[in-house]
Amino acid sequence: MLSYLARINYNFRNRYYLSATIRRDGSSRFGEKRRWGYFPSMSAGWVVSDEGFMRDSKFISFLKVRASYGLSGNNQIPNYGAISLLGASNANYASGTTLLNGQSVTTIPNELLHWEKTSQLNLGVDVRMLKNRINLSADIYNSITKDMLLNVPIPDITGFSTQLSNIGKMQNRGIELNLSTKNIVGNFNWTTDLNFSLNRNKVLRLGPGDAPIIYTSYVVAVKTEVGQPVSNFYGYVFDGVFKNQKEIDAAPHDATTRPGDPIVRDVNKDGKITSDDRTILGNYQPDFIGGLTNTFSYKGIELSAMLQGSFGGEIVNQNVRYMGWWNNGRNMFAGVANRWRSEAEPGDGKHFRATLANTGLQSQFSSYWVEDASFVRIKNIRISYTLPATWLAKTPLKNTRIYINAENVYLFSKYTNYDPENTTYNATSYSAGNSGLAADAAQAPSGAFIGVDYGSYPVPRIITFGIKTDL
Repeated sequence: MLSYLARINYNFRNRYYLSATIRRDGSSRFGEKRRWGYFPSMSAGWVVSDEGFMRDSKFISFLKVRASYGLSGNNQIPNYGAISLLGASNANYASGTTLLNGQSVTTIPNELLHWEKTSQLNLGVDVRMLKNRINLSADIYNSITKDMLLNVPIPDITGFSTQLSNIGKMQNRGIELNLSTKNIVGNFNWTTDLNFSLNRNKVLRLGPGDAPIIYTSYVVAVKTEVGQPVSNFYGYVFDGVFKNQKEIDAAPHDATTRPGDPIVRDVNKDGKITSDDRTILGNYQPDFIGGLTNTFSYKGIELSAMLQGSFGGEIVNQNVRYMGWWNNGRNMFAGVANRWRSEAEPGDGKHFRATLANTGLQSQFSSYWVEDASFVRIKNIRISYTLPATWLAKTPLKNTRIYINAENVYLFSKYTNYDPENTTYNATSYSAGNSGLAADAAQAPSGAFIGVDYGSYPVPRIITFGIKTDL
C-alpha cells in the first residue's frame, strides 16, 4: 500500500465549518494498470445555536447540523489476486531417478482488476437541551458500493472456473441514534444512555444478466439477488408432519414419502415438490439493534446496568441437522421424544418419525432449521464503592474503589441453542448451482458464513471482584 492525503479545514467564527479531503491510494493487489484509486470527501457543519435568533433559548443550549459525502475504497482480496499463481498439482514427474512434485497455474489474471468503491451521504444533528441534561446525536446515511470484488464464472474451456472481477452494486441505508439523559441530579444521581441503529441492505446489480448467487455449504444455502438483501436463507418450507397415508395422497409429496415424514410446502403451486419450491426463509441481518445503560450513584456507591438487544433477524441452527430428529442413533434434543410414532400416536406435529437415514426434506435445508435470532441480554452489571478520603488520609492510597462486575449476566431469547449472537462457522466448500456466480457477496475472504450456528461455544458469564487505587 502507498497513500497520499491532502486535507483543507475552514472555520468561520466557530460557527461554520468546512472540510475537504482527497486520498490517492495504491495497492499492489490490483492489476498493474489499475492499482491507483482516488477517494475525495467533503463535510460541512453549522452551529445553529450560536446564531442570534437562538442565543436566548432556554430549552436548547447547543444545536449543530452537519452533512458529509465521501468515497472510500476496499482492497480486501488475497495478495496477488490480479495475477496468475502456481499451485501444487496432482501430477508428478520424474527427473532422472528423482520424483518431483508438479506445479500448475491455479488462477487466471485480470489486469483491469481495481478498487471496490463505496460512496456515502450522511446527514446528522447534535443537540443539547434543558441545560445539557438531554444530549441527542442522530444520523441518517445512504451508502452505495459498486465495482464489488467477486469471483465471476468463466467458460471451462479456459481451464478455470472463475475469475476475480469488479461487478455488482449494493446499497446500505439506515439511522443511528445516541441519547444521553441526566434524569436526577443531586446527592442521588441517575443517568441513562441509549443507542439505536437500523440498516436496510439491498442488492442493486450483480454480474452479467444479474443472475442470482446461490451459495451452499454443508447443506445450508443462501441466495443473493437483485432487489433483496445479501445472503437470504434459501430452502424449503416445513409445514408439519404427515399423520397418515390419506394426508399424503391429498398433498404434493416426494415419491418416497411415508406417514411421519415432513410436509413440504408447494410454494409455486404446480402440484409437485421440486427444487423450484425453495424460497426465502429469512436473513441474519436484524431489523434493528440497540443498547440501554442506566447508572445510579449515591455518596460513593455506584450501580450501572447495561442491556443489549437485537430484533428481527434469523439464525440457522445447524445442530438441528444432527439432533433435531432421530437418525443414525445420535443423541437428540428432548423434543424428539414427541415425534410421530404411528397414526394413533402422531406426536406434536413438529418432529418426524425415527429413521436410520435422512429421507426427503430431512436431508435438505428448510425452515425447520431457521429460528428467530432476536434477543435481549443483560450485558453488564457493575457495583462499586469509592472509599471516603478521610478513611485513607493516613495511608498512601488515593481514589480507592472496590467493585464487583458481572458480564453476560442473562440472555432472554426463544432460540433453542445457547446464544443467537455467538455464531462461529467457516464454510470450506461451495456449490454455485444454477446461480451464475461462484461466491456470495456476503462471504468474507476467509470463508466465514454469517448467521449459521454450528455448535458455537456459549458465551461465559464472568464475575470479577477488584480494587482500583492510586498510589
